[in-house]
Amino acid sequence: ITTFFETFIPEQAIIDDSLLFNQQHNLYFQAHLPQTNSAESGSNIPLTIFIAYTNSDDRPLQDIKLILRTIQYQCQEIHINIGLQFGEIDLDKGWKTSRHNHLESADLILLLVTQAFVATEYCYSDQLKLAIWRHTEEKAYIIPILMEACSWERTRLNELYTITPKGPKGVRAVNEWRKSKKLALTVIENDTYKAVCDLCNER
Repeated sequence: ITTFFETFIPEQAIIDDSLLFNQQHNLYFQAHLPQTNSAESGSNIPLTIFIAYTNSDDRPLQDIKLILRTIQYQCQEIHINIGLQFGEIDLDKGWKTSRHNHLESADLILLLVTQAFVATEYCYSDQLKLAIWRHTEEKAYIIPILMEACSWERTRLNELYTITPKGPKGVRAVNEWRKSKKLALTVIENDTYKAVCDLCNER
């Protein structure tokens, strides 16, 4: 699995720890995982993961990096190769020509959604529209990861049913799981790991 990291500018819930053992929390996808066209069945070509995040969201990014490294080791046990690549795009428009092409080829697209993210042009760009189109055409799969409470419902992300993490009261940002941040990150890890496995099985 090749992972691309890219940068863009952009009530307190009481959670029952028993959710960790509730199968319903494992994957909050309301659509079938796609059959990607990036590799033929049985191919050793790695699954490609693309991650979009802002350079002002270093702390949330560190949480996601830990999750992905955990998944990297776990996938080694089931013979899935993972390579992590870290990159950053400044606040200028350079991302339009330098890195957006990853959205045209990635199998799994993770969007690190924060207030800064929804304040960027990228969140309303043709590049994201292309990614969502690929998702609806089952040529890729998008998981928006809601790290901060923000107005994501008024963006194109509202078209996606794959946003994580989700608790008994619906989708809640990680910073809204104030007494259960670790549980929220575990939900994100489980959703991402399940998506990776399902995507590999669909090949």
